[in-house]
Amino acid sequence: MSTNHNRIKVADLETNQHNKILITNLNGELEFSDVSNLQTENYNALDCSTEGKALDARQGKVLKEMIDNKTVNLASDAETQITNSVTEDNKVVSRSKLFNWWNWVVAQTQIIKAVWNFSKGLKVSDSTSNYTTEMLQNMFVAKLNEVNNGVCKAEYGFETVKWSTANGYSTLLKPIAPNQNRTLTLPNKSGTISIVNDFVKTAAGTITTPSLIIPNGSLTTTPQNGAIERDENGQLWETHEGIRSKLIVGKAGIELKGEFKNNGEALAANLKAGDYYSIPVTTNSDTAYIAITKNPGYMSLEFINTNAFAALGINNINSIDDWNIFFTSKGSSHFTKVNVYQNFVSFSTNDATTIKVINLSNIQLARINLTYLSAVTDIDLSNNKLTEFNPNTLPSLLENLILSNNLITKLNPYDTLPETLKKLILNNNKLSEFEPIKGLPNSLIELNLEENLLCTFGDTIEMPTTLKILNLNKNKIVSFSMVVPKFLEILLLSNNNLSDWESYSVHQTNLLLLDLSHNSFSNFDITGELPDGIKVLKLSHNKMDDFLPGKQLPWALKRLELNDNDFVDFNPKYLAGDDLEIVLLQNNKIVTFNPQFLNDTLHELNLGNNKIINFNPTWFPSEINTLNLENNPITTTGWNTNTKWINSLVTEEGLLYAGNTAGSIDGTNTESMLEDLSWTITKTPYPFL
Repeated sequence: MSTNHNRIKVADLETNQHNKILITNLNGELEFSDVSNLQTENYNALDCSTEGKALDARQGKVLKEMIDNKTVNLASDAETQITNSVTEDNKVVSRSKLFNWWNWVVAQTQIIKAVWNFSKGLKVSDSTSNYTTEMLQNMFVAKLNEVNNGVCKAEYGFETVKWSTANGYSTLLKPIAPNQNRTLTLPNKSGTISIVNDFVKTAAGTITTPSLIIPNGSLTTTPQNGAIERDENGQLWETHEGIRSKLIVGKAGIELKGEFKNNGEALAANLKAGDYYSIPVTTNSDTAYIAITKNPGYMSLEFINTNAFAALGINNINSIDDWNIFFTSKGSSHFTKVNVYQNFVSFSTNDATTIKVINLSNIQLARINLTYLSAVTDIDLSNNKLTEFNPNTLPSLLENLILSNNLITKLNPYDTLPETLKKLILNNNKLSEFEPIKGLPNSLIELNLEENLLCTFGDTIEMPTTLKILNLNKNKIVSFSMVVPKFLEILLLSNNNLSDWESYSVHQTNLLLLDLSHNSFSNFDITGELPDGIKVLKLSHNKMDDFLPGKQLPWALKRLELNDNDFVDFNPKYLAGDDLEIVLLQNNKIVTFNPQFLNDTLHELNLGNNKIINFNPTWFPSEINTLNLENNPITTTGWNTNTKWINSLVTEEGLLYAGNTAGSIDGTNTESMLEDLSWTITKTPYPFL
């Protein structure tokens, strides 16, 4: 057996010796050696760093015992605190000590020098007092939750501050977007602040604090009605009817400027508006009165020329008595003085409260101006030569203003018309536009703009909801687009240039009469959009050859005017209104008309001047009392046989117009039976309106 190549000799294996160990010699051969002869450099110690060395069993056991018995140095709570007083000692931080360290960190006052991002907000709670503060993405919230009282909360948002109380109510503070810098200063006081549309209620006065203090200042340049002001000397002033007067004068009270019988004497003594004077004590009373001097009321007139005076029947134009006689004849109020210069006349009164009515119609008036006549309720300036009129100085109590039949070209007041105005009459002028800058007063009931030069209406003006009558007849209107007020009852648009009608604009109104006659409609399709309560519908004198209500006519309709159009085929079933009484169809081109569908409520039917050939009267309504068949080429020969409708007539003393018809009823049973019922058979056309 070869013993080379790390082979072990057999003789060695058979040697029975103790304390031997098999080693590799320097030549790489295996051989037995004594244990005591082991070389330390020949095996791996625990501190050996050479690669490829091994441990014997004893060294492995020693290593295991070292691992099992190893003691780790753990850091204490104090040593885990990151402070400058603790040096590095290579100690280990346990899991429990790590949590103790974090609780200590969050309990300390911190200075944050870097950005911390909180995606869901920041919340601070106080379990003892139930306070909670939250800083959210767009709001800061402070909340107190009390067991017995509920939750109270303050929220500070981007543009608002909101306070909520436990009873569920809240107060929101939200400023309007400013157009300038604003500062709100609250004094070192306590009290209640009033808000918009609320009255101002001051605190009750005490022995040390008055309830209201008005500081000294400067009076407004233009007196404002209702204002109470205090000048630089402490004098209080009150403004009423445009007149500013003293309330008190220092400690002495009202300062009296003398004793006078009336306002005229006071003015003659050079007293000014706002001055106080006393009225003499009469023999019948021991009571003394204090009066205030007011500006006298004025009315200035400009006539076309001086020849106008003669037409008024005034003998002496400088005599106020002669003028007052004329005013009496017109139902107008009296004045105190008159002053005439050429064709200019001015009137004044010492007591403007007596001037209630001004009637100056048909006097060749060119211009008028009113001043301090605040008690006037009615003004009639119709049938004059006015080319302009300034409504900005109208009396504040005015109810009726009549300016019809003048030459006014523009009336667009920049100030609001009197809030008491009920009637504004402007018919027959030269108005090409009507657009009051401040709108119309909510008191207005009637607006009459008939016979002017208006081309459009309703694009910019808003009608008051109180309006009941709107008259736009005889203009040049091609477009009507206004929102019709809900309570409007009469809408007149005849004699214009309308060719299209948006019926929905009146559907939700209280309209009773709609006049669209004398326009350019080629058809009229109301599609059920007319108000249910409408009673009169006028569509005469148009160019309609078709009438398509779409639905049954409004149930309340009583009068329908379709005369003077171009109807050839007309279906009477459209006339089956529940209350329809009058239908006008004269001056059309109707060939056939079957009255079978007419309602029994019909009283008048005018078919005059058409082209009707066949006409069967059998189904006439029982309440009809006026029938016009004038100028039709009727060839019906049943006037002797179709008479049952006559027996069903309820109303006697009716009218039948049947002249110039091919099928004459002269001498027929129809004629005699109607005459027995006191009907009148005539050949004269009925004068319908």
